[in-house]
Amino acid sequence: MCILRVRRIMKIVGHMSFRVFVPVLFFALAFSASAQTTVTSNGNWDQTGIWSGGDIGDVITDDVTINTGVTVAVPTALTYTIGNLTAQDNTSLTVDNNAVLNVGASGNAKDMLVGNNINITVNAGATLEIWGTFTATGNININNQGTIHIHGSTQFSNVNTNVQVNGTGTMIIDGAMAGGNNVNFNVNGFVEVFGSLAVGTGSNLTGSGVFKLHGSCSGSPFCSSGILPVELLFFRSKNTVTQTDIVWATASELDVDYFTLEKSIDGKHFNEIGRISGTGDSEAERIYTFTDEKPTAGVSFYRLNEITRNGDRRVLSTLRNKFDGSKAVDISPNPATRDEALSFSLNFKSTEAHEISVFDVRGVLMSKGVMNGSEATLPLQLSAGVYIVRVASSDFVSVQRIVVQ
Repeated sequence: MCILRVRRIMKIVGHMSFRVFVPVLFFALAFSASAQTTVTSNGNWDQTGIWSGGDIGDVITDDVTINTGVTVAVPTALTYTIGNLTAQDNTSLTVDNNAVLNVGASGNAKDMLVGNNINITVNAGATLEIWGTFTATGNININNQGTIHIHGSTQFSNVNTNVQVNGTGTMIIDGAMAGGNNVNFNVNGFVEVFGSLAVGTGSNLTGSGVFKLHGSCSGSPFCSSGILPVELLFFRSKNTVTQTDIVWATASELDVDYFTLEKSIDGKHFNEIGRISGTGDSEAERIYTFTDEKPTAGVSFYRLNEITRNGDRRVLSTLRNKFDGSKAVDISPNPATRDEALSFSLNFKSTEAHEISVFDVRGVLMSKGVMNGSEATLPLQLSAGVYIVRVASSDFVSVQRIVVQ
């Protein structure tokens, strides 16, 4: 029956003129290009029970609506790409640690529209990327510790807008930013607006972070804030087979003593990995580089800080880097001296215990220990010679040779 029906349709179409058939075909394609999915109750994005009909928004042809009064979260480490996103009044959207929510994609811009009394939270290491425009029609609160990137323009309403960009947070707006009254930004991280900026009365820019504006600024006292404009031009990473190169540039510097570069596996706890001398005072563009010779396999985070001559510290920017290299353990020092402790450091995040075994060249076990987490120290009492060190867990094994002098 189905085959006969298809043939009948084709027969009918065959009698249509090309002029009639083409518009009908385009209409059918446009009609099937997108689907509407709706979040109807509170929960996590990956739970089918919170979606109308159990249809999770997870492809770019899915236009998503978050119903009035609903709270939804994209769970840790999950990634979703959707079409246009609409959040109705009194809704909350959270992107948890290391999760990614893409509204659209490169070459396929989609927009985000939110109503009144909206709360958006982007946690450390998380990303909310909007490839089209962002429009807020009412009160909105944004708390950003991760990355928010809006490729189009941004429009805030004529009421209350409160944006908090914390020390690990980055917010980038490729287009213009416009807002009504009471647009308040508290920036202790990094914000960059490539277009013009215009806000109404009662708007303020506060904090000790970086707010960089490329276009014109209209709105006092927002535009007269001490942190606008800012000197950082860019902060980027580039991976090779064995290392990660970090590059940043400043357009100007004032009273800069040095920069510190910090690294984190979880986006929360950072450790300093390098210091680079600053120029002091400069109005010329300066480019700086740093090489991480022991990059972390998988996702890690780098944070750039500026230290002034009087010791003040300011976070300039944080970036997320994904290194596809293999898992490894660094053992140092090597060569070691007698009775010197060995330090072990994994280049990946691990919550599993790793057993450390030290053998002589005959295979006799000389010492043993356990590494809980990603770092450990093992005291040794070995005579001069060559030894084999094995670090192992259920999913990782490393065998290396060390020399004791």
